[in-house]
Amino acid sequence: MKKSQKPLKILLVFVLLITTFVYAMFQGGFVSWFLFYSFLPFGLYSVLIMIYPIHHFHVTRQINQDEFAVGQKFIAHVRLERKFPFPLFFLILEDVLPESLMKKQKIHTSKIVFPWFKRVISYQYELDSMPRGDHHLSVIRVKTGDFLGLIEKEKTYQVDDRFLVYPQFVSLAYKQQDRALEKGDTAAKGQFIKDTTIAIGVREYQPGDRVAWIDWKSSARKDSLMTKEFEQLHSHDVVVMMDRSTTPAFEPLVTFTASLTRSIIKSGTKMAFLSKGKTDFRLPLKSSNEQLHKVFYHLAKVNCDAQYPFAQIIQSEIGKWNKHYLIMIITSQLTDEVVHVLSKNTKSQPIIWLVKDAPLSKEDTLRIEQLKRRSIIVRVVYEGRYEEAFSEVNAI
Repeated sequence: MKKSQKPLKILLVFVLLITTFVYAMFQGGFVSWFLFYSFLPFGLYSVLIMIYPIHHFHVTRQINQDEFAVGQKFIAHVRLERKFPFPLFFLILEDVLPESLMKKQKIHTSKIVFPWFKRVISYQYELDSMPRGDHHLSVIRVKTGDFLGLIEKEKTYQVDDRFLVYPQFVSLAYKQQDRALEKGDTAAKGQFIKDTTIAIGVREYQPGDRVAWIDWKSSARKDSLMTKEFEQLHSHDVVVMMDRSTTPAFEPLVTFTASLTRSIIKSGTKMAFLSKGKTDFRLPLKSSNEQLHKVFYHLAKVNCDAQYPFAQIIQSEIGKWNKHYLIMIITSQLTDEVVHVLSKNTKSQPIIWLVKDAPLSKEDTLRIEQLKRRSIIVRVVYEGRYEEAFSEVNAI
């Protein structure tokens, strides 16, 4: 009931009571008094509803868990307790859901009950499909009224509960990318390993160098110990950079990021992670379930809220990792600026994962061709077809 209408409706109840009484007094007879006595209980009940304090109710909510994965069911149990058993004709309980839970569908979380003298009223509701995110339930609305619909009372109770819904993921068969020697084409796997069959130079001796690595001829010429410097094999350590620019394909991008990072860590590969927006999120190189949990926790709460163009972020971050690391860039839009930054980069050759919810545009195709001429791999991943990410047809 609007505040401006409330005094008018209260006044109307008293006017009706007085009118029926006056009519019975002056008119007399069975009909007039029958009309008064018939209306009297309804009128008095309306008056009692006016003064009945519904703000003294004790309202609670219990949820079945605090963290949810895709496919799990959310169950909430709402309970109302009152001290005085005043007869209530009806009571509407509603758990007001935040906008974050109402993105895809209208969910009904209200219940009408007829408690009368009951002191404890409760009901339960369930949510089957919940969007990814950090959701905050804070308000439960209680509403009641009289038989005639003239008096309505409403009260909102602050009942706080938070729960997290982790992003959806698809199991991917991650394939380690074979990396070549700096000056050869032999594939190498594993961490940094010195190939002691290929010497590419000499340097001054450092504590910890093996005696077998000492170059005696160079040491004699320079009158100081010199150590051979060997070719270094590349590792399979991965650096994942996630684009948080505003895009309609952000949810598919999050789903693929979750799927890719999970498959990388499950394969035993060390992974670093970077995501920059209103708050920056950065994880060092590591391979563990704890690392995976941190990534998923971030992806559950992340929004497309980048403060700077993604090209600028790439330019500032890609130089921090040498060419022994495999850099994977996950984005949903290739801009001219991104192509320009990647084309100028000489320290590494990243793999671009282009996540799309629609067919490639002509501009996308031209930009991919530009990167291809720079020997940069671009893999296009379409929404709903994430399992094709490592198929050969996706390598462009």
